[in-house]
Amino acid sequence: MSKLNNALSMLDILSARSVVSVQELSDALEISTRAVQRLKDTIIDSGYHIETIMGPGGGYRLLSSSQIQPLAFDMNQRRILKKAIANMMQQTTVYGPDMQIALAKLSQQLNYNDVNSNPFVQSVQLNVDPQTYQRHLELLEDAIDREHKIRIEYQKNHQTLNNYLFEPYELVLVNQLWYLFGFDEKNRYLSLKINRINSIEVLDTKFLKDDEFSHRQSLSEFGYKISPVKVSLIVKDRDYLSEYIWGKNQTITWIDSHKFRLEVEFANDEAARTFILRGGSNIYIDAPESLRNWACEEYLQAFQQY
Repeated sequence: MSKLNNALSMLDILSARSVVSVQELSDALEISTRAVQRLKDTIIDSGYHIETIMGPGGGYRLLSSSQIQPLAFDMNQRRILKKAIANMMQQTTVYGPDMQIALAKLSQQLNYNDVNSNPFVQSVQLNVDPQTYQRHLELLEDAIDREHKIRIEYQKNHQTLNNYLFEPYELVLVNQLWYLFGFDEKNRYLSLKINRINSIEVLDTKFLKDDEFSHRQSLSEFGYKISPVKVSLIVKDRDYLSEYIWGKNQTITWIDSHKFRLEVEFANDEAARTFILRGGSNIYIDAPESLRNWACEEYLQAFQQY
C-alpha cells in the first residue's frame, strides 16, 4: 500500500475512535510502529492535528473537529450513502468544480474494503455555465444568511426578461433543480429557478425576515402543491411503476398479473400529465374526465403532426 493510501487509512481509523494505540495502527496498516510514527508526522505536516496520549491506554487522537467519522457507519450504511452521492451527481442539477470535489472527498471518506468509489461519473446538466451557476448559489446563500436584499435579472422565458428587487428567504432543491424563494418589491411570494437568473447584485439594504414563513406552504415531498390532482388510472404491462410512490394517499389494486389500478393525488397537474405521457397507451385514465379529455386531444394532435 502506498504512503498516501496508508495516510488516508490512518485518518479513517483515527476519525472513528477517540484514542488508537500505535500497535493497533501498525497491525491495521501492516507497517512497523516506527513507520506509523513517521506517518503521523507526515499527516501533521499536511494540516491535521494529532495528539499523542502517553501511558496505559495511550496512543494517537485526531483533534480535527471538522473531520467526519466514516467508520461510525456500518457497511450497509456506507453503501447506501455512496449510492446517494452517486445519484446526486447523476441528476440534472448542475454541479460546479467545487461541489464535485466536495462530493468526491466525501465519497472517498466512505471507502473501506469492498465499498469503493467509481471515478467515472456521468451526469446530465442544465444548459448553463456551471461556474456561473455555482457563483449565483454562493451569492444567494450569502444574501440569505445576512438578510440582504438583492437585485436580479431573470429570464422568465426565451422572450421575457424581468428585473426584481428581491428579499431572498430560502434555496430549495425541487426535483433536482435549485429554486430561490422569497418576496419581490410588490410583496409577492415567488419561486425562481436559479438556472434562469442572468445576474445577481447583493445590495447593502437589509430586510426583516418573517421566520414563521416557509416554502413548505407551497411544497410537499412530491413537488409543488399547485392545484393537486386526484387520479384513478388503469396501468397495464408497466409493473415497475407500482414500485414507486407517485404522490399522496396512493393505493394500488392489482386487477390481474400485469394490470393494476393506481389511485393517487399528484402534487400538480404537470406531474399527472407527465406520468400519463410516459405510460402512453399502457395507461387508461378512469378519472378525472377533464384529464382524460386532455389526453385525447394531446394524442390526437401528436398523431396529426406526424
